[in-house]
Order: sequence, then C-alpha cells, then structure tokens
Amino acid sequence: MSARNPVLRIWRHRNFALYESGMSIYSVTSWMQRVGVGWLAWELEHSAFWLGVVAAADLGPMIVLAPFAGAVADRVDGWQLTRVSQFLLMLQAVALAALVFTGALGIYSLLAVSLYSGALYPFSGAARQTLLPRTVPRAEFSTAIALDSATSQAARFVGPALDERISATCGLQS
Repeated sequence: MSARNPVLRIWRHRNFALYESGMSIYSVTSWMQRVGVGWLAWELEHSAFWLGVVAAADLGPMIVLAPFAGAVADRVDGWQLTRVSQFLLMLQAVALAALVFTGALGIYSLLAVSLYSGALYPFSGAARQTLLPRTVPRAEFSTAIALDSATSQAARFVGPALDERISATCGLQS
C-alpha cells in the first residue's frame, strides 16, 4: 500500500493518530470491563435475571440520555466534555476495583457502578463525535469517520477476547 491509500494517509495527521490511538485503547478496555462486570454479576448471584439487570443498567441509559448528551456536546467544548466524562469513568473503574479487591462488592453495588457508567457513556460518546472532525482536514473526514467506526466495532470483538484470555491466564475461570 502506498501513501496514496487514504487509510494510511490519515495516520499522518498527528492529532488524528493520537486521538484514535487513545480512543482505541479506551474502547477495548471499556468492552473488557463490560464483560468483566457481567462475569461478576454471574459470580455474585448465579442468576440470569441479575445478569440482565446489570447489563441493562450499563446499556439502558444510552436510550434515554443519548439525545440529551448530544445536545450538551453541541453546546460545550468537546475536549472539556471528553476530559470530564473520561475522568468520571476512570473514577468508576477505580471504585469497581476497590470494591472487588476489598471484598465489599455485592450485586447492588455492582448495579450502582454499572448504572453510573451507563449514564456517562452517552456523554463520552457524544463528545467523541464532536472531536473527530477537529483532527483531520475536511477532505479526509470521511476516511477518519470510517476508520474510527471500524476501530470502535473491532473493540467489541477484541475487548471481550482479551478479557477471556486474561481471565484464563490468571486462572479466574469458573
């Protein structure tokens, strides 16, 4: 492939390369966490009902909050919204880890942590959509969107696969 290939050429834009590299890691680890949270829900209750409730708490808020998150993202600085949402998601991950490592994790605290992150994901996603156009020239915008979409979709496969591999390596499988 030559530099004329738009997929290779897009990576020459420093801001896009930094943005996409960071968002790729975020997307993969988000899916790893989603699988891990489902696994924790199952380990805590051995109940399909609770597994579904925790998954709904994580994914359900998107339905209600996405339109509001989009409106917020249109009205505030995208970089600031990204920083705030990513910081709050990091706090959620730290809280989840602390609950797990201290043995204080119960199904209700897992549900609360999942609902918290589920409420933040729409804002993080909306902010992400406002930032992408700022990383490349207008002529290469369609390539940036396509590559970002492909990366996000690949994370849905790679994240759970890595989670499974890490769990197996650490002997965490039941």
